[in-house]
Amino acid sequence: MSNIITYPAIPVVTGQDIMIISDISTKGNPTRSVSVDALGAYIGATGGGAGVATVNAVSGAVTLVGGTNVTLGVAGQNITINSANTGGTVTSVAYTHAGSAFSVGGSPITTAGTLAVTMQGQATDYINGLGNVAAITSLPVNLAPLVVSRTSGQALWNPTTRVLDIPNYTGEITSVTANGSDGDATLNAGTKVLNIPNYNAAYSELFFTIINVGGTYSASINRNTTGATFTFARTGTGNYELQASSSVFSGLYKTYLSVMNANKVAPITGTGLLPQPTVARVKTSSLLSVEVFNNSTGTVSGGVADIPASGEGVDVQARIVALQF
Repeated sequence: MSNIITYPAIPVVTGQDIMIISDISTKGNPTRSVSVDALGAYIGATGGGAGVATVNAVSGAVTLVGGTNVTLGVAGQNITINSANTGGTVTSVAYTHAGSAFSVGGSPITTAGTLAVTMQGQATDYINGLGNVAAITSLPVNLAPLVVSRTSGQALWNPTTRVLDIPNYTGEITSVTANGSDGDATLNAGTKVLNIPNYNAAYSELFFTIINVGGTYSASINRNTTGATFTFARTGTGNYELQASSSVFSGLYKTYLSVMNANKVAPITGTGLLPQPTVARVKTSSLLSVEVFNNSTGTVSGGVADIPASGEGVDVQARIVALQF
């Protein structure tokens, strides 16, 4: 065999270059030649070698290229593929509900989708604190729990237990009215008309305070359930008026008034300090008047007087009750 170390090296190897090889299947003179291409094909597994023939159907020279957020690290004969995590860690979104008030479709979502929440129950139901659909008759009310114990007769209110018993009038009632503001509900057996008094309309209220701050008079409305709006005016010394936007003091109503004036002022005659007499009255169906006076220790009757500047306010309460005819 030739001494190959005596031959010069080839700077660039091509596939057609010839190499010396021993063919062990040949006896006597096994020395043969083989091209670089043929040897490479054998090493590439077609001839039983341990190399890789193809990568995803790609043969020959294959180059690994890192894609989006992917980098390649080479250490010796090892190639490490690194992925940069920029999309968060959530891989699934699901919805759960312990109660019976909702049903959910499309859960869980692992790629893309929509969670569809569907309400359960009927229009007459409600959702309780446990998230369950419940009948409105089971609604817990701290003042008036409802019971349905009968199918006829009038509804009954127990003032001791504060329980309202309304019979199941299915098929027994043609219409419902709300006449009156107190007493029991009644059912007319002939007309099948159920009348439930409007217990919230026993009376309406107007509470207000008149003050004098440095000679400027005003009224603050503290409570108003009349449905009207009011305009305040000082019409003269000791005379104050509230004008309503509607006839809330009409003859269909009785207005009960109470006045509190905590101020003490010097009397017209004499010395010391005396309370200010104050009255409130209805002047028209939409006008309420408050009049303030000075007291007297002598024979002179009290005259009109304003509320003292920076003194106590005058509190007025009006309860307006609908008359029963």
